[in-house]
Amino acid sequence: MGWARYAEIQGELEALHHGNYVMIEVESGDYFVGKTPQDALCQADATHPDKVFCLIRIGYKAVRKLKMV
Repeated sequence: MGWARYAEIQGELEALHHGNYVMIEVESGDYFVGKTPQDALCQADATHPDKVFCLIRIGYKAVRKLKMV
């Protein structure tokens, strides 16, 4: 549900919030934008405590780039 909902709102989010983070509540499709993942989570959790969220970095294919050392 998270990526499907993101596809619906992608154009608007990328135009206004590129590089920020969106936290999508997977059951309702409600979403919350923040400059950091923590900002988005605080907003989401305040509205939907104890729910499952999908975190996406707006305009990117991944939230973080990981490197094995």
